Amino acid sequence: MIGSIEQINSQSLNAKLLRLRASERQIVSEIISCLSEVDRRRVYLECGYPSLFEYCTRGLGYSESAAFRRIAVARSVRKFPQVLEHLKSGRINLTT
Repeated sequence: MIGSIEQINSQSLNAKLLRLRASERQIVSEIISCLSEVDRRRVYLECGYPSLFEYCTRGLGYSESAAFRRIAVARSVRKFPQVLEHLKSGRINLTT
């Protein structure tokens, strides 16, 4: 894979990175959506974790700060569903 990246011109490399960044925003918004539902249903209890935070850190492998940000956003989605669209578009990110 790295060899193929080394072979493409700068313009193509930039275009590829922009496409990947857009995909990344889509994936993050889907993760947030799923976490919101996991929290609502308390699925983390069924998985053997006492809290969503433990589920995110121990079960999903997020750092404590990354888990905190995702949980905060996932919980805000229930009150403000438009947050998901803002994440997808890049208007906001997990730290804003």
